[in-house]
Amino acid sequence: MNNFFNKKRLKFIFKAVVTLLFLWWVIFKVDWWAAWESLQAIRWYHLLIYTGLYYAGLFFSAIKWKILAETKGFKHSTQKYFNLYYSATFVNNFAPSFIGGDAYKSYELGKEGKRFKSATSSVVIDRIAGLIGAMILAVFFFGLNFQSLQQHKLIVLINLGIVSGIVAFLLILKFPQCYSFLPLKIRKLVDRVVNEVKSYQHNSGALFRSILFSFWFNLFGVLLANAVLFWALGVNVGWLNYLSVIFLIGIVSSTPITINNIGIKEWAYITFFGLFGASATAMVTVVLLSRFLQMFFSFLAWPIFMRREEKL
Repeated sequence: MNNFFNKKRLKFIFKAVVTLLFLWWVIFKVDWWAAWESLQAIRWYHLLIYTGLYYAGLFFSAIKWKILAETKGFKHSTQKYFNLYYSATFVNNFAPSFIGGDAYKSYELGKEGKRFKSATSSVVIDRIAGLIGAMILAVFFFGLNFQSLQQHKLIVLINLGIVSGIVAFLLILKFPQCYSFLPLKIRKLVDRVVNEVKSYQHNSGALFRSILFSFWFNLFGVLLANAVLFWALGVNVGWLNYLSVIFLIGIVSSTPITINNIGIKEWAYITFFGLFGASATAMVTVVLLSRFLQMFFSFLAWPIFMRREEKL
């Protein structure tokens, strides 16, 4: 038990140090007075459009999760899943990572009948489906803009890594013997994950359908929502360039090496959009504005969170 808590403490310390290093780098890259001035250019209709796109993204995420949960026998309305998803954003304000919100969703979905294992499975596969959807979009738009991007080695390497990850995932699903060289303990863990993933796909293609809805989430909640902030702040990098890296940034930002992706997200925006002429100040302004708005919306979920015991 002590080893477990020591590992958690060390992991948190590592994330805290990395977060501070990223923030230190960001602080000295940004003209904070210019960032404040650019924020004053934002109009009410920019915020209204962003709000609609944010909640549309949540809606498609709720449907995606609903598809997966139904394969485990959970029968609830879309509103139920939307409310749980939305409430989880509130919970994440008080947890050191998105895991807090995922644990909340798993508990709330599974507490009726104490089906926590099935509920947790649906939440984990929901994360996997979302990641696969983002990876496919990142690689697709990288291919469309390859002529311009081939000179940027970091983007090329990351996309090669994404393609390798997708291929490895498909090989593991199709040919279990390809990981037979792994130690028995790890092999058993991989077997469980593989069997779980297959169970969703064999059940009316639930995994495939959830990936399709992850595309809709990425369209509204990521691509268009961020584009509105670029528009509001007068940042123009070209549509194809924008599409080439916006999903890539989401994948890089989800790497669990900082607390709540603080620092690494700002670094990713500065690094990748900077290749197309966007200033560090503009990019950090975009990220901070999106963080503020998402936190504001998440606190609006407080009444739903307080009514979480009610059946829908």
